[in-house]
Amino acid sequence: MYKLCSQIAFCSGGRKAVTLCFLLFCILCLGLVLTSAQPNAKLSSVTVQAEGIGATQSEASTDALIQAISKVNGVAIATQMSSSIKETYLNTDNREDYALTEDFQRNIVSNTKGVVRSWRILNAFQNPELNDLWVVKLEVDVSKYNSSKQLKRLRMSILPFRIGGDVSQIDNRTLFQKHFSRQLENYLTQSRRFAMLDRNFLSEQSKELSFIANEGVKIEEFARLGTRVGTDYIIVGEIEEARVTSKRRTMQTSDKTFIISKASGRVSYRIIDVASTQIKFSDTAEISVSGDGLAKAAESLANEAGETILNAIYPIRVVSGNTKQLTLGQGGITIKNGRTYNVVKLGGRIVDPYTKEVIGREEVIVGTVKIISVQAKSSTARVITSSEDLLPGIKNMSLIIRPLKHSDKSGSGKINDEYKKTQEIMKNSKESINTLEKNSENDW
Repeated sequence: MYKLCSQIAFCSGGRKAVTLCFLLFCILCLGLVLTSAQPNAKLSSVTVQAEGIGATQSEASTDALIQAISKVNGVAIATQMSSSIKETYLNTDNREDYALTEDFQRNIVSNTKGVVRSWRILNAFQNPELNDLWVVKLEVDVSKYNSSKQLKRLRMSILPFRIGGDVSQIDNRTLFQKHFSRQLENYLTQSRRFAMLDRNFLSEQSKELSFIANEGVKIEEFARLGTRVGTDYIIVGEIEEARVTSKRRTMQTSDKTFIISKASGRVSYRIIDVASTQIKFSDTAEISVSGDGLAKAAESLANEAGETILNAIYPIRVVSGNTKQLTLGQGGITIKNGRTYNVVKLGGRIVDPYTKEVIGREEVIVGTVKIISVQAKSSTARVITSSEDLLPGIKNMSLIIRPLKHSDKSGSGKINDEYKKTQEIMKNSKESINTLEKNSENDW
């Protein structure tokens, strides 16, 4: 670096050359700092206290170390580490004096690949109530792999759907199940509202974790062994029907014949709380389309089911915008460009008179929008109509959008029957809005 700066200064012969050298040196140093920090960016140290019991003080200490690892990284990684810790102690030939030295501590750190970083003894004594066994309390620094922030979302996984009905259509139902499950997983993942956990490739994941446990793997990689999490909800269901039918048609104006194929399917599904086995949501979806194959029909039905699930749990929010254009907090494949949506204003909470549970909020349609741009995490919609000023609703985050299932997707500009009904509802919604605002003015 010094030679490079000297050459530049000699060739240029001025202050600019010196300044350039200094900038190059700063950039190089910054790069080294970032490079050295990046590998351990997901690795942190957690200090915990743990207690162990053993025939000797060292045995009790090794037991406490295993308990400390279990507290931070879980039982699975603690079980794998226990053999390394116990083997380190046995290699001392049971020498109590050596097992309590700093060299022994360094061997533990090395053999656990840095999962145990260091420790200190808080208390050690022989307990007469335990036949004079040693009880040791340690304060241990344990390496922990920082999991993705996405795991703080509602965790959900899709299990393989059951194949129902008669066996004559087993191949069609199996094909339908494969494409339906995969597309539903894609849809819910891209909604960015759930942490979708895989349950179909567990054997492949186990092989990779076994590789991580081998010698020569980085410490921060090994700490990942304790990061597996359980799911909050599972989606299960049954493929009740999946078939393809063909009809031969003859044109009246000529003798030409052609074949029209129709793909149809019906799926029942439910969302189950794993901890309580409670059914949180259930529905049956079906589809019948001409011209498309069974795989396309399954994917279309999965998108419809995904939209139903998403709107039941996390309706699409209006996050910002103005009177002409709105920004929505959702994008990806969950939003279709050119599609029309109702703009809905949320009001006060609705309580079920029997169960006394909150079952939702008042909803009043206050406008319609059309999607004009879709990004990975958000989308943009143009306001087509509105029965009131949308700015207050944008400001207090009280606006959501609901899909028009039969909205015009061709972009021809024709207003369908449902769109006309929406306009009629909006004309008579002024009084409802005033009442809603009066009853829920303290709800924001």
